[in-house]
Amino acid sequence: MRKMLILAAALTLALATAASAADKAAPKATPDPGEERVSPAVGRVQAIVQKIQEKMARGGEPREAEFADELKALDALGAELKASKDPYAPLPLLLKSAFYAQVLKEVPKSREILAGIRRDFPETPWALQSWVLEARILADAGDAAGLEALIKNYSAGKPDPQVVEVLQALAAQARLAVGRPFPPFAVKDTNGKALTLAGLKGKVVLIDFWASWCGPCRAEMPNVVKIYAKYQPQGFEIVGINLDQERQAMDDFIKQMGMTWPQYYDGKGWECELARKYGIDSIPQTFLLDRQGIIIGVGLRGEELDRAVAAALKPQEKAPAPPPAK
Repeated sequence: MRKMLILAAALTLALATAASAADKAAPKATPDPGEERVSPAVGRVQAIVQKIQEKMARGGEPREAEFADELKALDALGAELKASKDPYAPLPLLLKSAFYAQVLKEVPKSREILAGIRRDFPETPWALQSWVLEARILADAGDAAGLEALIKNYSAGKPDPQVVEVLQALAAQARLAVGRPFPPFAVKDTNGKALTLAGLKGKVVLIDFWASWCGPCRAEMPNVVKIYAKYQPQGFEIVGINLDQERQAMDDFIKQMGMTWPQYYDGKGWECELARKYGIDSIPQTFLLDRQGIIIGVGLRGEELDRAVAAALKPQEKAPAPPPAK
């Protein structure tokens, strides 16, 4: 199911890029309001994606050979659109790249396709979007080193500042993969007290990015409050990082829910300093850290979060002592 959603998301991303490309390629004359401006290619790509999703719904481990017809169809459509100079020509390639990366887990092949887009369609929104999609693929793989190299490569040309910002945010996300240490912070909480990761050493910690206007955040908060009350005496702590712009809205919700753990708030909304530092672009987002500050869970909610906290708090079994020397 997740892979099918990824393909659908990739198609949405590609269509947004296509709209931008079409706008740039369109003549400057005022268009006829009744004129259909979307290329027929869009419907053809959607039909191919639907066939891929139908095959994936059968279950089992996906193999390239199973999708040979759909991949050939994407190649043929891409070649046809390129020959006719259709502004949507790179759309099949973008989808093919997402398929290789997210479904078949063949990241090198996916990156090769994206490099081809930049080579064949330079100075277009598609070329810019290929950098972003490649960064997302590397971020999903937790390849922070690969992302840093990608940013360096992109910045060596004529970088768009907005694209650089997106790439840097994705690099920050890649550094927050399970198994990595959570990057340290040192700020003041809403009471003016020092709030640092180092000050929580030895505790199991949940870093929770949230806002009072966020529906899913509000829905999940009763569960978070319950888990905090249950495990806080055993060494569990939460650090809330709030993305509200109105302090009163945050304070009212905290009081309503009985949230007693420390909060960071700077009133900058999505421009929150810690949210930008860690590349947060959606909420709620949580990171569960073990007693050594290593990330052991990302985006956990409900019973899954409860089980993960309970497991992290269990005493570590000591290795048996070696037998005495004879």
